[in-house]
Amino acid sequence: MDLLIIAPNDFESIEKKSVLYQYENYREGGYFDNIISLFPFTKIDLTRKIDENKFFFHYGWKSKFHFLNNYKVMKFIGTIVLLFKILFVFPFVIKKHNIKIIRATDPYLNGLIGLYYSKLFKIPLAISVHSDYSLCNDAGGLTFKLFGSRKLAEKLEYFVYKRCDAILPISQYLINRIKFFYPYLKSDKFYKFSHGITTEEFDNIEYLDIYDKFNISRDVKLICYVARLSKEKNCLDIPFIVEKLSEKIQSFVVLIVGDGVERDSIQKMIIRKNLNQYVKFVGFQDKKVVFNARKLADVNICLLDGYSLIEAGLSQKPVVAYDVEWHSDLIINEHNGFLVNIHDTETFSEQIYNLLTKKDLANKFGRELRNFTIQNHEIENTQIIKQNIYTKIIEDYK
Repeated sequence: MDLLIIAPNDFESIEKKSVLYQYENYREGGYFDNIISLFPFTKIDLTRKIDENKFFFHYGWKSKFHFLNNYKVMKFIGTIVLLFKILFVFPFVIKKHNIKIIRATDPYLNGLIGLYYSKLFKIPLAISVHSDYSLCNDAGGLTFKLFGSRKLAEKLEYFVYKRCDAILPISQYLINRIKFFYPYLKSDKFYKFSHGITTEEFDNIEYLDIYDKFNISRDVKLICYVARLSKEKNCLDIPFIVEKLSEKIQSFVVLIVGDGVERDSIQKMIIRKNLNQYVKFVGFQDKKVVFNARKLADVNICLLDGYSLIEAGLSQKPVVAYDVEWHSDLIINEHNGFLVNIHDTETFSEQIYNLLTKKDLANKFGRELRNFTIQNHEIENTQIIKQNIYTKIIEDYK
């Protein structure tokens, strides 16, 4: 039995972010034999077989003859060809495999494509939801718009939600948000579809000295941020947090693991505020670096995170996070971490300072959060839950 995943990704980005290993998790402990991934609307065509179980298909608008891409009309022609491939070529790929369920990772164009394949082959469609699209839009981040309109996008969102067979938000927060915006959706469509992480892999990752690798003095406190640098991630608050923290303590470094469109803006603010000595940008890194950075940090900070918050939770180091989106599902304020109102950079810096100077409190938060994270996100537990969800969706469709 195979799973088809339709996502707004591209293979190069997945490799760059070092998250390819997560695609093995989609097999849910062998519940699925193969994972077939379709990345529509990329720039180039690409077919890649990673191993015996994972296959990736890109469809892009660019011509193989590079000189043709200089002509504007080629983007239009390429897009028409791309749509033809999605509608009439990829169905032959589906026929070759034993696909029993389709999962699209958003309710927009990917969900619409999934709906087309679902009706064509009479296969159930599930929409997994990984973020609060309305919140991302309000934050000025990269959020899907249909013909430049967010209202049209929301109409498409509701259209797909209404006609799919299951909605799989990663948190209770997201379930509540979708029900708030679309109260007429059937409640029995919703299943909490939590991220899973392998605790053993996280704990046993090969040790890497982050201080040596990034030339950081061992005399400073290490604060770790791991996320994409895009506006909806609230990353533009980092310079203000650093500035306010520097008024309380001078011996610290914020290690920024990640990259994105806002990196230049953040760097310019850091330079303008004369805070260079407190910040180190290292770009996207592999999981060996990420896991070790989380574990060696004195404090981990999360401004709007998904999977990365779970990694921070496993680190046994304290976390300060914005009280935004699903963070409160995992962090209980003043019990296993600190939650701070979004954009309250003054309080955020104060809570970092509290954890840097109160070792017993930091240790307590780290232990409590790790235990709670394992309880809710250990992959052996989430796989059983997801297997049961998939089975129910498939059986209910018959």
